[in-house]
Amino acid sequence: MPAPLGRRDAALSARAGANGVPARRTRQRLRAGWAVIALGAALCLVGLEALRRAHLLPGDALFFLGDGLVGIVLQGLLWSTVEGRTVVHGPGGRLATARTLIGLRTLRLDLPARVRRVRLWGRPRVWDGLWVTDRRGVTLLLDDARAVARIGAAVRAAQQAGEPVRVSRSAAVRLGLEPPPGRVRRTVRGVVDFSLQIAVPLGTVGLCGLFSWVLTFG
Repeated sequence: MPAPLGRRDAALSARAGANGVPARRTRQRLRAGWAVIALGAALCLVGLEALRRAHLLPGDALFFLGDGLVGIVLQGLLWSTVEGRTVVHGPGGRLATARTLIGLRTLRLDLPARVRRVRLWGRPRVWDGLWVTDRRGVTLLLDDARAVARIGAAVRAAQQAGEPVRVSRSAAVRLGLEPPPGRVRRTVRGVVDFSLQIAVPLGTVGLCGLFSWVLTFG
């Protein structure tokens, strides 16, 4: 029998409802969130350009402000799918509802369509999560242990029934569907993860800088 929910988890489950947040509402919120982020960024850029043309803001300042603004936009798009507080609820624990940047989002744990693994190096530990998309098209990046266990059971059941589920090899290891790799492969994977952890931020900064340069001097 599942353990009773704590006060905060129970409140989150009550907000989501017995059937969770509908997928259609999640997609609407996601589009609205992207639109708000894009509109806010556009208005800020227009304002910065107006200040530059009025000679109230030097070009160098516009470059750095635009760089930071583009970075905020990219971070907003990323964090719109990352879990905050997560609760597993519903009949048989088949739903996982989490707080995200754009509101509550419910993932069907019993209907996985695609599962990828994401590992981020940090302190005090390496964040080891799953990027999961269900058959309704809802995507969530999570590492809740209960949700991960239920996803693993659902993937195993789907594979036994011959239903297609796209699972990366690394995610299969995380779900306990495949044995852990050998020491050499683990070392290579760690180097790749660490390299990506460095390359992605540097690439983002470079992209932001290029975009800001075009806005400033183009």
